[in-house]
Amino acid sequence: MFRTLLLAIAIVSANVSAATPEVPRGKLPRQVVPTAYEVNLRMDARADRYSGTVRIDLDVKEATDHFFIHARGSSLHDLQLTHANIATITAKSELVDAAGGVVRVDSATPITPGRWQLQLRFDAPYDQRLQGAYKVKAGGADYVMTQMEPLGARNAFPSFDEPAFKTPWTFTISAPKGDTAIFNTQETGVESLADGWVKHRYAQTKPLPSYLIAFAVGPWDLVEFNAIPKTALRDHVKAHSAHMHMNSVTSGSVTSSPCRGGMTSGSMKPSPPGSRPKSPMASIQNWKRTWICSVAVSAQWARTASRRRAASTIRSRIGPKSAARLMASPTKKVARYCR
Repeated sequence: MFRTLLLAIAIVSANVSAATPEVPRGKLPRQVVPTAYEVNLRMDARADRYSGTVRIDLDVKEATDHFFIHARGSSLHDLQLTHANIATITAKSELVDAAGGVVRVDSATPITPGRWQLQLRFDAPYDQRLQGAYKVKAGGADYVMTQMEPLGARNAFPSFDEPAFKTPWTFTISAPKGDTAIFNTQETGVESLADGWVKHRYAQTKPLPSYLIAFAVGPWDLVEFNAIPKTALRDHVKAHSAHMHMNSVTSGSVTSSPCRGGMTSGSMKPSPPGSRPKSPMASIQNWKRTWICSVAVSAQWARTASRRRAASTIRSRIGPKSAARLMASPTKKVARYCR
């Protein structure tokens, strides 16, 4: 009798396990992968939450009635799956791993292999741990900035938040009139909305992983700089760049520059009167040079094995010849390249 009962429990447990999709604790399954994103954000740095819509172009490799995405701390609404030749399918979401921000998307009917789109609305709080889209206060004003690395993008918006997924991104940011909104790419248009807000449109990015997405919203000062001239190690001129300053003359401001896809705070210094630029920033400063420089300078003092790994990484970014010259140069020359 007892053995029969145990056998029945085992059979039921096996059936439940078979019916319940296994929750991915590491990489997401590859039966559904992203190919492009369209993200529309509505952000007011003075509020506690923000909202937006996300459309993800999907490549469905095999028929399935569910797949997984990342969304940590967000509330998801109105999920729909669309296909060019199939009627729209409603979907629902369930947070299956709160710590990892893993969400299972269940389709009302199975989706077939091919090109699909997932569309949804979401709202989320500004992060309080300097991850994702977070908010800081300076001089009585609120500012939003981002830190997506290593796993902060899932805090900012629903996505497939893994570095292996490199896709083009198209962004718009709606913000109150008078606020500055910037993104990885150049602003291509501005639209005044009926409610007094302004929608900022940006050029589509090259294929990027989610951790390299960066944006900022608030009463920023944008200070532009001239092009960086050639050096002994760099035979080309770097395009003009810009830094952001918190708009606070009396209490000081944080100079902030993008690096590795996130907004990183720099040194405190007062903003001189009249420092506000006449024109908006054309593009965010390229993060790659800053990162390569930091790796190269660190490698000067590293052990042989660490130096080899650093050299290999830099070669993949700037090519073997440039990497060899940079790694072989004395620290002073590396520093001059990084100026």
